[in-house]
Amino acid sequence: MASFRGASGQRGAALAVIMIMLLVMMLLGVAILRSTMLEERMSAGMYDRSLAFESAERALREGERMVDAAVKQSRTIGQDCTISNATCPSVPADTYGGAVIACGGVEAACWTSASTASSDPKVPIAGTPQYYVEFMGRRTTADDLGVSGGNPYEPGSAPETNVAYYRVTARSHDPRQHQDRAVVVLQSTMASF
Repeated sequence: MASFRGASGQRGAALAVIMIMLLVMMLLGVAILRSTMLEERMSAGMYDRSLAFESAERALREGERMVDAAVKQSRTIGQDCTISNATCPSVPADTYGGAVIACGGVEAACWTSASTASSDPKVPIAGTPQYYVEFMGRRTTADDLGVSGGNPYEPGSAPETNVAYYRVTARSHDPRQHQDRAVVVLQSTMASF
C-alpha cells in the first residue's frame, strides 16, 4: 500500500525556493547596476577627453598662427633649439605636470595660454589650453634630390627658399591645476617662410 505524505511534510520548501530566487535576482540587479555605473563613468571620461582634445587643438592652431605671424615679421619666438647647449626633448619635460622648466630665447615663455572657446559655464573645460613653441632652425627648401622645393617632375620649377622650422606642442590645460581631468597633448612641426 502506498503511503502519501500530508501537507505538513512540505512546509517551508516553497519559502526556501523563493528566498533563493530573490537572492539570485538581487545579485543580478547589483551586477546590472555596477555595469551601468561603469558605463556612465566611461562615457563621462570620453566626454571629458573630447573636450580636452578640442581645447588642445585650439591651442595648437593658435600657436601655429603666432609662429606664422612672427616669421612674417622676421622675428623668432619660443625656445631656441639651435643654440649649442639647448635641450629640446621631443615633448617638453613638464608637459604632463612635472616640475616647471626654465625657458630661454627671444619672447620665450614655456607654456603660453591660449584663448578658450567660450565663457559658457555649461561647458566644463578643465582649464586654459596652452601651447609651447620651439624654434628648430632655418633651412633651405632644397632637398637631396636637388629639385629645390618644386615639382619633382619639373626640376627647377620653384625657387629655393629659406624656411624657418618650428615645433608647436599644445595641451588641453595645465595638469598640475586639474589632476583629475583628461590631458590631451598635440604636436605639429611646421615650416614657415
